[in-house]
Amino acid sequence: MSTISEFESQPVHEPHQNRWSLADCDVARVSQQKLRTSPYLSLRELQCTFHEGVLTLYGRVPTYYLKQLAQTVVARTHGVEELVNQIEVAGPRYPAVPRIASE
Repeated sequence: MSTISEFESQPVHEPHQNRWSLADCDVARVSQQKLRTSPYLSLRELQCTFHEGVLTLYGRVPTYYLKQLAQTVVARTHGVEELVNQIEVAGPRYPAVPRIASE
């Protein structure tokens, strides 16, 4: 299986290829379920699509670690030949609480 980062390649979608087979829907469903059952809450909100062996991940996570982890979670899903990781690293949802200097 090959992995393509969002900077190396974009998936090509031709207008006449918008039909989804049952197998495509099954692979997307299984991959989505793997993300939804992750103990990492950020991964539960990610989306994925699958077409002709290519699984594409979308969404936002706060760290590069979680971006890589999401890819690892779904990489071994049966039917996935190529993985395109378009997850955006957007930093934490909530700003850190500033420390108050003690006197």
